[in-house]
Amino acid sequence: MASVLAIAFEVGGILTLNVLRMDMEYIIENGWSQVNQRTRNMFQIDFHCCGFTGPKEFAYRNDPIDDTCYEVFELASSVNGTGGERFLKQHGCGNKLRDWFQNNQSMWVALLAGIGLLQVLGCFCAIYVINTLKSHQRRMIDEMLDEPIRNGYPSNNS
Repeated sequence: MASVLAIAFEVGGILTLNVLRMDMEYIIENGWSQVNQRTRNMFQIDFHCCGFTGPKEFAYRNDPIDDTCYEVFELASSVNGTGGERFLKQHGCGNKLRDWFQNNQSMWVALLAGIGLLQVLGCFCAIYVINTLKSHQRRMIDEMLDEPIRNGYPSNNS
């Protein structure tokens, strides 16, 4: 049942995106607001960015700016690597995420299609196993009913 619901949601999501032509920017921004800070930090490191729109978004909130928003440049005079200058990254991750999704569209569409195909195959396998078990159960019941009863018990003529 869960697989059927997952497939229905997946197909529904694809149809919604195509029919309503939802803006990719809205989807990415909504996704950014839903993920936890650890995931955001991962993106900020990989894409060399800070926040969704840039560091200015932290000016309107009480959230601290994470260390992943800073680039550290080692100074030549630092002996043990403790000295370095930190510069705040000025570019937001929103545009970089949108560009990544557009550049890798064929990959993630194929990935979603593959996941959908696996779910459909899983449903077919589950239906096959259930039907096989029902058929086996019916055969066992039919054999028990066809066996002659002597003295109140089935005979053991095996």
